[in-house]
Amino acid sequence: MRTALQTPKICVSLAAESVDILRRDVDRALERADYAEVRFDYLAKGEIEEAVRAVEDRKDRLVFTLRSEVEGGRYAGPQEEYAEIVSTLGQAKPMLLDVEMERSEPALDRLAHYDWDRVIVSHHDTNGTPGNLEGLLDRMQWMSNFVKIVTTANTERDVDRIIRIYDYPYIGRPTNLVAFAMGELGVRSRILAGLRPNSPFTFAALDRPVAPGQLSVEQMRMEYETLRGFPYLPFL
Repeated sequence: MRTALQTPKICVSLAAESVDILRRDVDRALERADYAEVRFDYLAKGEIEEAVRAVEDRKDRLVFTLRSEVEGGRYAGPQEEYAEIVSTLGQAKPMLLDVEMERSEPALDRLAHYDWDRVIVSHHDTNGTPGNLEGLLDRMQWMSNFVKIVTTANTERDVDRIIRIYDYPYIGRPTNLVAFAMGELGVRSRILAGLRPNSPFTFAALDRPVAPGQLSVEQMRMEYETLRGFPYLPFL
């Protein structure tokens, strides 16, 4: 079945290492893209509350994320502290709050009364692409209707598998799914992730990549303009 090209939404990942730079980068990102992801793991713990206040007026277009070291980020603290910080971020009520599935259990109590329709449950594999992507998606769909699955592509088959996860049947309500592979081989999956009807957005960089294989906003726009020259895209 052929599908006409939809207008892709782009979320810019921001890895600012100071509050002043963060505020500037949020303004720049939202001038160029639809949304921005604030990576709080790049800030010192003592700066997080100040950073939240600094971007409070733009929060309706922001994803708040504390990415752990094991999933490719910089946060290396214990799970209880992770839950504490994520709870603090959630109190600001951003557009979406990223909660890592593997660290979600200690966060559940603190977020018991949180609107989980504003949570994007995430899983990042920095080594490869696991065998049972469908089972992973099954578990994550029960937690929220926003799910992010990011793997690492070591082969072209890995890329094909992560792209096909968009065609997996929903459990219950429809899921807003962001799924792609990191690394040079995974670049095409990042582009295609923005084109799927059940994808709320894909990710891009502002000035420098925050993750392997991440393209800049301008590069992503150029790719989409090229694809727009095709009246139909049979691979979607």
